[in-house]
This record gives sequence, C-alpha cells and structure tokens, in this order.
Amino acid sequence: MRSVSEEAPRQIDRYEILAPIGEGGMASVYHARFEAPGGATKQVALKLIHPHLSQEPELVRMFLDEMRVAMAMSHRNIVQTFDAGEYRDRYYLVMELMNRGSLSGVQELPLDVAVLVGMEVCAGLDYAHTFRAEPVIHRDVSPANILLSDQGDVKLADFGVAKVRGRLSVTITGMVKGKLRYMAPEQARGEVDLRSDLFALGAVLYSLVAGVPLRPNPSLEQARYGVDRVEFPPDRVEAIPPGLQRLIARCLHREPKRRPASAAELRELLARELAPIQQALGVASDPHARLRGFFARRPPTVAEPAARGEARRLADAVMQVALDVPTNPNQKLELDGAAVLDDGPRATGAGAPDDARTGETSVSPIRKRRSADAGAPAGPGTAETSVYPVRARAPRQLWLLSLALLGAGLVTGAVLLATAPGPSGGRASDASVARAEHASLAPTTRPAARTR
Repeated sequence: MRSVSEEAPRQIDRYEILAPIGEGGMASVYHARFEAPGGATKQVALKLIHPHLSQEPELVRMFLDEMRVAMAMSHRNIVQTFDAGEYRDRYYLVMELMNRGSLSGVQELPLDVAVLVGMEVCAGLDYAHTFRAEPVIHRDVSPANILLSDQGDVKLADFGVAKVRGRLSVTITGMVKGKLRYMAPEQARGEVDLRSDLFALGAVLYSLVAGVPLRPNPSLEQARYGVDRVEFPPDRVEAIPPGLQRLIARCLHREPKRRPASAAELRELLARELAPIQQALGVASDPHARLRGFFARRPPTVAEPAARGEARRLADAVMQVALDVPTNPNQKLELDGAAVLDDGPRATGAGAPDDARTGETSVSPIRKRRSADAGAPAGPGTAETSVYPVRARAPRQLWLLSLALLGAGLVTGAVLLATAPGPSGGRASDASVARAEHASLAPTTRPAARTR
C-alpha cells in the first residue's frame, strides 16, 4: 500500500483522523480514533474511497459490496469491520487497526513463520469459502492484504474485489481484478474458482520462503498462461524442505483441479510440513507464541501516526494556553487558587467589552461552572474572576505566542524522533533473521518442483 497523496481530513463524522496509513487503487486508509461516552477511546483504521472514484457507479458498487461482505463476516483471521458510512458523498469503512502492518515489502521470513502465516490465511479463506450458503472468493490474496499484529494475529483484509457466487457487482468491462504477480491463470482469463485463492496464496508462500517473487513483473498474457516449472533460487533450495517445495508447486499448478481441493486441506498439508521444520530450527511449537515473538520485533506501523496525532493535539493545547495568557503586567495569575486580581485600566463606553461597561469582571466558562457547583454566583464580589480576562492583545503576547510555537515544535520533533523506525524500517531485519534461522536446517536435495 503506497503513501496517501491526498490531504488527510481532520475529522470524518465521529472519527478523529490521526494520520494517513496508505492508499490503494480504490481508497485511502487512515489511522483514526473515536471517543465514546465516559471518555473511552478506540483506535481504528478508516478506509475512505477516493473522491474521483465516488462518481463512478460501478466502482462505488464494488466498494459497497465490500462493505456488505466485510460487515457480515466474523472470524479471527479476517480483519473485523465495525462501522460504515458516507462523508461528503464518499463512502468509508471502519476496521480494526493492525499495528504491525502487512507483509508488503517483506522479502523473506523464517520457514516456520512463513508456514504459520500460510496456515492462518488458509483458516480465513476456509471461512470465506464456506460462508453461509454463498461462498466468498477473495480474488486478491497478496502480501499487502495479509495484516499482522503484535499479538501474533494474521488476518486477511480487503474484500473489495471479492466475488460472492452470482450476487455481487464485480464485473467491469476490461478490468481484471487482483494483482498479476499473484493471480491464477484462470482468474486472468476471467474465470474464477475457489482454488484461485489457493494459487495466490501459493505465490505468496513462494516469495516468503524464496526471498524473491514468483513472477517479478508478469504481463497479462503471462499471467493467463500460468507457470510451467516452479524453481527455487539456488542459494535457497537447500534450506527449503522438498515436501514444502512440492506443496507450493502444487498450489501453483496451472490446472485448478491439480491444486489442493480446499483451503482446509491446504492448511492440513502445511501443518504436516511445519512439525519437522520446527524441530530442525528448535523453535517453539506454540504457533501464536512464535508469531507473537517474531512480529513483536517488527516496528509498529502506526506508532508514528499515533505520535503525530498526539503531538498535534499537544501543539493545539499549547497554542490555546498562549492565546489565553493575560498580557497586562499588573495582572496577577493564580492557576490553582480561587482569585485572580486585575488592577489594570479598563476601557469604558460603547466600544468596551460588555464586562467593562457593566463593571463585571470576565468569568471563563470553567470558573462559572465551578461557582455554580459551589452554590455562589459568578461575577463581581466573588472570588471566581477569570484567569482569561477579555482585553486586546499586547505586543507581549506576540512574544508569548512565539515561545509557544517554538515549544510546540520542539515537543512535536521530540515525539516523532522517539517513535521513528530505524533506517531499515524493520525490513532488512526480517530477511537477516530468516536467513540465520534457515541456515540451521539440514541440507536437502535440489529438485526443481514441477507443476505437471
């Protein structure tokens, strides 16, 4: 998912936008949060359709199809959708926030982690493929749509091009849905099958264990033809068990009937390959503990957006305090006390503030509320005079505003610096850890897995 190019809105209905996460061909995704009664807050991901697509009826129907499918499904390996709505003629979805990003850009994973990820995706696909009486075919299984959390969760996202048998609005003339690098040949020809998702998952698994994509930049014609022969890189073939090579090649077979019959079957086959890999690597057999331990080492993708949101709110608060600081040198400010004395000259006449003409001292809403709670009227003769008197701003306040701006900038910079990921962004570490753990596997033969 690439970076968001449009300017992020500050608020969408009840959701405060903290920062952009990324964007795809159909929508932008933002890190957002909402506040419930009582002060409870929840951080979410908000997916907002692009403005130029909101005028395309077919694409809007695709987005609405995703909305209906996503809100109907509930499974631990599918990203949960909480809410949906319309904002300025643009539809949006509100989903759970996966704080370790996606597999997009991950070049290589340790073998056992890659197999565990494949098993978790299979569980989500099996749920979708057997969903009620109308199977849902994802049609876009790819690293960008496999999301991770620091709790070891692996979840499938983005059903925007999914197909429910005979019902959804998914056919647009001339448009091939999905990513060619991971697309099954029959899908590239316009024929979709449940096992098309298994081909895509096989292509994802290949890239995770081989460290390179199956087809770097295939054309549509190449995608339609499929794969003749699945070959693993020479420097990696010894570390990948022959059984796993054959299973991945089977998923990538040109003929759907030669692939595993279902996502459930593929999950069982992957589980058989997992045990000897775990034994050879000497890693934990608890899959969630292993995934949790590995993903926790990856930099959180939403740490910087969260920091930006907090820094922005802090800067706003500092500016508000600066705007409300009294500027008369004769004023005495007592932040926590009851009284604030104002001995400065007061304007009178038609151009003066209401409190100057009436002889009342300005009382802030907070002070008024405290007076009311105490049973005393707010106004002259009370101790509840304003900490924020109403008067023209003096040159001294310009100096205070400058200090406030400088302080806000320093705070913002410090927060972002503290939460920024390292130069590698966590990607190089994934590959180095994977290669170190692969090295402990015993060498095997070097066959090239055939697909037929």
